[in-house]
Amino acid sequence: MAATLTAGAPAGSRKLLASRRTRVGIFYALPVVIYLLVLFVYPIFSTLLLSLKNADGSFTLHWYADALAMLVVVVPHFVSALVRTYGWIIMLGDKGLVNETLTAMSVPGAPFQLLYNELGVVIGTTSMMLPYTVLLLYGVMRGVDRRLLAAASSMGAGKVTIFRRIYLPLVAPGLASAGLLSFILSLGYYITPALMGGPNQTMIATLINQQVTKENQWNGAAAQGVILLVLTLAGLLLVKVVTSLGASRKKRSAT
Repeated sequence: MAATLTAGAPAGSRKLLASRRTRVGIFYALPVVIYLLVLFVYPIFSTLLLSLKNADGSFTLHWYADALAMLVVVVPHFVSALVRTYGWIIMLGDKGLVNETLTAMSVPGAPFQLLYNELGVVIGTTSMMLPYTVLLLYGVMRGVDRRLLAAASSMGAGKVTIFRRIYLPLVAPGLASAGLLSFILSLGYYITPALMGGPNQTMIATLINQQVTKENQWNGAAAQGVILLVLTLAGLLLVKVVTSLGASRKKRSAT
């Protein structure tokens, strides 16, 4: 019945009714639109403008340059470790990019044996542990009070002296923590040493795998797993101690 009355109404009445419904719909949607503008759109544009301003309010891309230097290190970490390891195998092989370049440059002794030895394990494992180390050191280095360096420079200290006497002692706990964390992560690392190492580069994770899959020595593998767990816990405890010592030294230098 309502549809019949609407169909039989004049065209002007139908347009008026449609416009009235549109205004009512806009009125009902207005609070949601305001909510999105205030709590979603405005913060995004404010953050964008803030990222393009310097400390004095001038336009700069300095902050994006700093972020790009960090992304170069962090983004490869999101790629699978297996994919990155095969990438290193392709690059370091006898016909890989590195050896082909060295051969083209007529380097004596090229091509070199860069895979399936200790050098290959070191290169591959270092690339896998690098993001963790860089992130830890970045946070520590950013926390160094630059006024200390400026004060030493104003008193006539050279760059080498400032680095050796002030900067290096302040970041030493971070260096120790990053080294210990990389060592702990490398203790049980399996993929890269197994693919890029040889029979003489047996890591503890590889040894556990061999005892379980090839020798059926579950008891020996369990004992080695417990030893690996104890070493990991001891390393984490040592990281905690080093971090606490670094925090206390920073407080003494600040006072």
